[in-house]
Amino acid sequence: MAQKEFTILLLGESGVGKSTFINAFVNYMTYETLNEARDQQPVCLIPTAFTMSDTETYELKTITFGPHEDPNENITDSTLSATKYPRCYKLPNNTRVDVIFKYCLFGLLSHLNKSAADNILFLFTNTRSTQYAPGESGPILLNMLNQIRDNPPNVNIPYSKKTIYCFDNESFRYLVATVHPNNMQFSDDLTLEYEESWASSVRECDRLLERIVSLQPHKILDTLSLNNAKHNILLLIKPLADIAKHIADNQHQCEIHKRRVREFTGTIEQLREEMYVPSVDIKTKCLDKPKTVCTEGSCCEHVVVNGQGVIPDSDIQLDEYGKLWGTTFIRVKSKMCHANLMT
Repeated sequence: MAQKEFTILLLGESGVGKSTFINAFVNYMTYETLNEARDQQPVCLIPTAFTMSDTETYELKTITFGPHEDPNENITDSTLSATKYPRCYKLPNNTRVDVIFKYCLFGLLSHLNKSAADNILFLFTNTRSTQYAPGESGPILLNMLNQIRDNPPNVNIPYSKKTIYCFDNESFRYLVATVHPNNMQFSDDLTLEYEESWASSVRECDRLLERIVSLQPHKILDTLSLNNAKHNILLLIKPLADIAKHIADNQHQCEIHKRRVREFTGTIEQLREEMYVPSVDIKTKCLDKPKTVCTEGSCCEHVVVNGQGVIPDSDIQLDEYGKLWGTTFIRVKSKMCHANLMT
């Protein structure tokens, strides 16, 4: 039977535990119990590093774990974001629901079709201290969802057990702290707490996966249609501004001509010569095909004009790295050099 793939966008502000959750999530799917994960080799998709205190001496110890160094992951400076750029990973209680998270959610809904709201789920990653429930973050999230419902974009996202899932990243941190090469020791009481945390997170993982499988995938074409409409509107801004300017200029010329006619004192023949009113018209020209520029090095030349890179014979501007700057484009294939084209 062919396996079905699901794409999940994990969205959250810096430092809430997205990378840790990805590591923990794949372990919850792999191992039923914490003891099983400890006896086997824990799965670590993203290199991780954090600081834990020895429960007896309070001595700080840096815990590191991961199969290899990853330039996309910062594991040396805890004051900076751990993950530098978004990445797609293939898998076999925090009260920081603040302005940044709200901005991200509003931004997401502004770029997606409203139907995407049916597939939005909220994950809490540190809920052991709140009995594996949203805790103090719950009222903040509920208030934000009410604002989204009552104000633009006017999207109703339910606050219920079907949309809320509570995990505890600390059980994964405990796991990597106790295995080689870290080998930290913890009391039996703490170990029992983490074992229960792991079991609860595994149950929540199963519930989350069941929910994801039951959802209808978001229709990408709906979002593309919305974004294309926005792009077309942006493309119309300059032509509409030019049209408005020409209308205003023509009206100004008409007013000047009216004054000249009222103040004219010559003969009828001379007046006829003054009847012409200069005006500016806009003419459109339909192209036979889109204006396509190949950006392959062998097909074009990158030059710098006024400090910005451009491709000759086009309006495409490049940034300092040679990437497209401020331009929306579609990728196609060149029939000549088989390189990527920008249209």
